[in-house]
Amino acid sequence: MLQCLYYPPYHSKYNPIERCWGILELKWNGTKLTDAETMLEWAKSMSWKGLHPVVELSRQVYEKGIRLGKAAMEAIEA
Repeated sequence: MLQCLYYPPYHSKYNPIERCWGILELKWNGTKLTDAETMLEWAKSMSWKGLHPVVELSRQVYEKGIRLGKAAMEAIEA
């Protein structure tokens, strides 16, 4: 018997940010993250398959309700 399981296209399994957070949560489990600098250093030190992420603090405030068109999203996702 073969049973198939389908995930919806928006499922966290397919979202690279969600996968990154999962790895990061395992790494800093139990650590006191008291300030932004500590969090950034922990995030910079994590690795996956020998690769380290590019981490930088953004203090930009984004407007609410702004949506990107399909072409703009495809460019970002590429």
